[in-house]
Amino acid sequence: MQGLTALASGLGYGLKGDAIPTFKKYYTDFEQTPTYAMNVIAAAIQQSIVVNYLVPI
Repeated sequence: MQGLTALASGLGYGLKGDAIPTFKKYYTDFEQTPTYAMNVIAAAIQQSIVVNYLVPI
């Protein structure tokens, strides 16, 4: 989490919109993301730096 936050911050990614809907669209456990990282991680999601691949059961 800290590495991704540092990467997205260093690249200057800005969040477009609100972080919560961005997280809810892709992750069911979004509430586990620390508040300090929410906007930066959401911006990384929007830039396709963070991807979520479904794991078949």
